[in-house]
Amino acid sequence: MLGVAPDDEAVLGWARAGWLDVHGGGRWSTVLTFHTRPEPAAAWSAMRACLARDAAWVAEHCEPNVLGDPRELFGDPQEIPRRARVRGECRARVARMEIALLLYAYAIEPSDSQRARRAREGARGLGWMQALVGDPEALDYRTAATHAEMRENMRALATAAGADEDIEQPLTVTIRSYIEAARGSLLPRQRRSS
Repeated sequence: MLGVAPDDEAVLGWARAGWLDVHGGGRWSTVLTFHTRPEPAAAWSAMRACLARDAAWVAEHCEPNVLGDPRELFGDPQEIPRRARVRGECRARVARMEIALLLYAYAIEPSDSQRARRAREGARGLGWMQALVGDPEALDYRTAATHAEMRENMRALATAAGADEDIEQPLTVTIRSYIEAARGSLLPRQRRSS
C-alpha cells in the first residue's frame, strides 16, 4: 500500500506498461503488486523521468507540514481542505518516486542484487518521507529549516536525474537530512556511555 491514488497518471502508465497491477485504494492510497519485470533500461528511464519531474515539483511547491496559526486553520473554512489537497499532492509525488525506485530495484534484482538492495533502501526512505510531508497526523515533525533544506535537496535530485547524472548521492542526502532531522526524529538517538 502506497500513498498515491490508484488513478494517479504515473501509476496508470506503469500499469499499462504491464509492470504492476493496481488492486484498488482510496483518495490518497493504492494497493498494488508488481507484475512483469521491466527491462532495466526502461525502468532506469522511467525512474529518472519520475525523479526529475516529481522532485522538481516538491522543490517548488511542497509546503511545511505544520499546524501553523490556529486562527487561520480554524477561522477559514477553506484552509483544512486546501492543506489536505496541497500536502496530499506533495505526499503523492514522493510516493511516485518511491514506486519508481521499487520498480527499478525489481528490474535489476536478477542482474545486480546489491544495487537493487540500495534502490529498495532509498525507496524505504522515501516511504518515511512521504508519510511526514503530508500526513495530517505528522504535523510539526520537521522544522522550517529542515523543510527548506529538503526542498533544496529535492531540487538537486531533480537536476541530477534530468541531466542523466548519478542520482544515488543526491537521493541519499535528501533522505538522510530529512529523516534524521532533530525535531521529532523517527530514529532513536544513541546514548553515549560515560
